[in-house]
Amino acid sequence: MRCLLVCLVALAFSSLAAAAPVTWTVQGTFTDGGTVSGTFTYDAATNTYTNVHITTTTGSVRTGATYTFVCGQDVPSCNGVGPSSSGILTLTSAAGDQTGLPAIALFFTPSLDSLGSVSLFAQEASCSNAACTSPTAPSRFLAVTPAATATVRVGFESRYTANLNVGDSFINITNTGDNGAPLLGPGFGGAVGNICVNAYAFSPDEQLVSCCSCLITPNGLASLSANTDLLSKTLTGVIPTSIVVKLLATGAGAGFTGTTCTNSAASAGTTAFPLVSGMQAWGTTTHSGPPAVASNVTETPFSNALLTAGELASITGRCASIIGNGSGFGICRSCRAGALGATAGR
Repeated sequence: MRCLLVCLVALAFSSLAAAAPVTWTVQGTFTDGGTVSGTFTYDAATNTYTNVHITTTTGSVRTGATYTFVCGQDVPSCNGVGPSSSGILTLTSAAGDQTGLPAIALFFTPSLDSLGSVSLFAQEASCSNAACTSPTAPSRFLAVTPAATATVRVGFESRYTANLNVGDSFINITNTGDNGAPLLGPGFGGAVGNICVNAYAFSPDEQLVSCCSCLITPNGLASLSANTDLLSKTLTGVIPTSIVVKLLATGAGAGFTGTTCTNSAASAGTTAFPLVSGMQAWGTTTHSGPPAVASNVTETPFSNALLTAGELASITGRCASIIGNGSGFGICRSCRAGALGATAGR
């Protein structure tokens, strides 16, 4: 299909698709005033698209439609565009004869498993024949302005905590249920929507002093103590009085049904522990006042951060080295159920 170019910036790295399935969110406007929005998950390791749900709205040229089927994958008889990291042709039906049925083609340059910005070529039209090898009118293209966008949703957050020699700091974390939740609650049926929250604690000189993983179920609440959990047995043996804590969310096993996060912090971004959204975290820190003035404690949310391929390789590689060679040092204690609040003293 002939397509127009629109700029598409990935707000998180797209190269991670080579290691684990990555979910993309698409948004854009057609030249006839209609819009396109939706999501799909691409796994470069298997070259498959899953969870495709792309919706277009009615404009002056075409009526809107909902696309959930992939040509050449879900519909083997379709061979108009084969699915790849460079593009897909999505369909409204799994019918063997696509003649006259709606289709929308999306092409990515560079491909979805490359690093950096991505340009999107797109056309929505009707299939001219049974295999949808060419488009037929009416057709429309994405407008150059405003540009379409696609983002990768990854739960990656960071925060500092200070004055740990004056008072402890605490991290409270929840699973927001982005990846599903038990229909009738955790006491009915099997595990659904479980995530691993992987914690990485850095001393001010940039050393990774500890790492660990916490299993958090949908709508669950867990917590970590800076002094008791993150710094009780550091890799270096030194207990810093301030640290940077980074949290990274991964799925707990295939389909988010796992009940353990063993080695997840060292394996984040792999098929066993894919990168996901669905994490929210808050942290406290102690603010030490001048002599004779009492310390005070504040709690604020962790800040969202951009996870690059280099950063992922660094934190997981160093954590793997800790687990493999630290003789137990540098593996922080895992989460406990419930929230924690600040207390005076260490």
